[in-house]
Amino acid sequence: MKRFSSGALSAVVLLASSAVWADGADPVAARAQLRQGYALKQQGKCKEAVPYLQESARLDRQPKTLLNLGDCELAVGQLGAAQAHFLEARDLARQQRNDALKAIGEKRLQDVEKKMPKLSITLAKDAPADTAITRDGVEVGTVSLHTALPIDTGRHVIVARGGGFERQFEVTLAEGETKNLDVTPIGGKAMPKPVVAASDKRPTAPNTTSKSDASNGSSAFKIEGPTSDHVESSGSTQRTLGFITLGVGVVGLGAGGFFGARVLGKKSDASTMCTPTDPCTPDEAITFENTKRDARDARTYAFIGAGVGGAAAVTGVILLLTAPKKTTAGWRVGPAVGLGNVGAVVDGTW
Repeated sequence: MKRFSSGALSAVVLLASSAVWADGADPVAARAQLRQGYALKQQGKCKEAVPYLQESARLDRQPKTLLNLGDCELAVGQLGAAQAHFLEARDLARQQRNDALKAIGEKRLQDVEKKMPKLSITLAKDAPADTAITRDGVEVGTVSLHTALPIDTGRHVIVARGGGFERQFEVTLAEGETKNLDVTPIGGKAMPKPVVAASDKRPTAPNTTSKSDASNGSSAFKIEGPTSDHVESSGSTQRTLGFITLGVGVVGLGAGGFFGARVLGKKSDASTMCTPTDPCTPDEAITFENTKRDARDARTYAFIGAGVGGAAAVTGVILLLTAPKKTTAGWRVGPAVGLGNVGAVVDGTW
């Protein structure tokens, strides 16, 4: 019997979370897109700036990027999207302890709330009981009726369907405006009736039970003892686990490398700030402290990714090398608790 254990299996969830944090992050490209979008915003070209700011936020979600994106969305009438980005910017600034950007986010939220139009949709008295409402293609639930809900400025299409009829309504709202709209499908165009199939019968499967089986009272389902297929399945399962663990290890090592590079980048950024010959302003001092904190966090994630990734990679290789090919024995995985560590044990015979 061969026996081995690894604590790496118990750290798969942690490693997967680290990989998610690293996925898609590119601060260098994000800053370039932010500069391009901000330049267009300063020229009053918010519609053209939005795609650059959206790409910057996708690559690296920072409060400053989200605030600029929200400003441009507000300028082009996308008040709902602007409100969501101002809220996210405020919460991120709070997490980063950046009081200046947090205050700006709160002020922007107050501004957008004052400008946000609201629309209340009410069912008319003659509306059938089965009436369903959509607003700009999105279904309006029963609890959302008779309530003034926020909506973007501009033209909106409301459709009422029920009682075999469909009727369309249009409404346009300006900033800060509140409107109520009574809707009913009655008076609209008739909806086509659904086609009902002539028959819903389905062919039954033929009875393949032989006469000899029936005469002997045998069942169509048989339970047999272990075969070589069971052994092959056990080996296949262990190999699959090996490949998964090895893949997790590769991802962990990649995450460690990513955060290692991030440490170097943050240290490089910090080295250009607050020098003896060029003292920082109060706002720049806040940015300098945030940069140092980001470098420390990235260093921690780099150590975790490298350590867990290396352990998972080694475990995956062991699982692949020791996977049984053809034997009557199996293997099992169970918890292992030792002095100062918690992991898993995989043992078996082959």
